Amino acid sequence: MIKGRNVIGLSGLVVSLVCFVLGLTLPVLSSHTSLLGFTLRSESIYLTDTIQYFFQEGDWFMALLIGITTVLFPVLKYAVLFNGTLHLIPVRDSVQKVFSQLDKWSMIEVFILALIIMGIKSNSGFVSITMESGAYFLAVSVISRMITSFYVSDEHTYVRVK
Repeated sequence: MIKGRNVIGLSGLVVSLVCFVLGLTLPVLSSHTSLLGFTLRSESIYLTDTIQYFFQEGDWFMALLIGITTVLFPVLKYAVLFNGTLHLIPVRDSVQKVFSQLDKWSMIEVFILALIIMGIKSNSGFVSITMESGAYFLAVSVISRMITSFYVSDEHTYVRVK
């Protein structure tokens, strides 16, 4: 049976996971090409599009870096956090520490870097790029996962005053 701290941790993980899925399935950017105030072309850009873009441009390193840190690491971190909250499979402390360190580097830095690079490569006087709901869902997913991760970790202790 799940009680107290685990209910809060599990709730936070579910919220984070739902936001993560929405962030992957909704557009993160929109690109509008216009001339003299008339929109010539409008395009929604998804996170998977940024990975695909770098592959097509021949920048395999950047595509793999973005794919691993924005998709693979978070999925593994969710698995470890759900396991830690529900106590399904015993996991060694060293594995928990590795995933805790990976979580610090997953998603936000590389995601922002990808958006900046993509914006610089495709930005001109005729093109405007705006953030869309997927980017916000990904940000909420990362923040809520980090808070929940801290909350459910074994290192988090309360100081008791007598």
